Amino acid sequence: MAVESLTKKLSPTDVGASSTHQSGILIPVRDGARVFPAPLGRGDDDGWFKCLDPDGHEWDFRFKHRAKLSESRVTYTTPFVRKYGLQAGDSITITAPEDESPRYRISFDSDVSAEAASGEEEFEFAPEGTVRRVWANSYERDPRNKAQAKMLHGTACFGCDLEMSATYGEIAEGFIHIHHVVPLSELDAPRAPDPRDLVPLCPNCHAVVHLCKPPLTIAELRERIQAAATQQEQS
Repeated sequence: MAVESLTKKLSPTDVGASSTHQSGILIPVRDGARVFPAPLGRGDDDGWFKCLDPDGHEWDFRFKHRAKLSESRVTYTTPFVRKYGLQAGDSITITAPEDESPRYRISFDSDVSAEAASGEEEFEFAPEGTVRRVWANSYERDPRNKAQAKMLHGTACFGCDLEMSATYGEIAEGFIHIHHVVPLSELDAPRAPDPRDLVPLCPNCHAVVHLCKPPLTIAELRERIQAAATQQEQS
């Protein structure tokens, strides 16, 4: 007699990825009755069964006969789904015990795309471009201050010493960001900035100093750049 088994392609609900509460993996009643013969799953307490996964780990699952009119359910599967990172589209196969073994067996197959099969990872991006209205405070910057800061300090980055045109050529001649050491949002009232508070930074360094709150100081920025360079030399 052939060993009975069932294969189920997992739905978003089966793996807890939908708005519907996950309470097990739904399977057709006919398959459930074939692989889990009566009385397994017919009562409140007799539906438990032990299942061995491909790594040899034993799981305690429960079979519920006719959890829905047309579907049965294997429950207490959430830890198994999470352990192996199963997703909607993956398939599981549950096989009935062979010979005298009391344990079922469970295996799974990931939904491998052609790109993944060729070694290239497949990415799924969310749609963008939805128009929405946003209300926010905007702190005005006077372009004259930027021009004065460039005349005073030059256009080399105070963090990494990069002169943008040295890397990108004529198109970046004179291009540099001006960083406010004292953020405009912290001012009690509009005022002319201290020239020392306007510091040339390349776009990369400017973005990095603002990864922290409060922003990194120029000294802290230079320390990080030097530490990274030292580590690279030693590696």
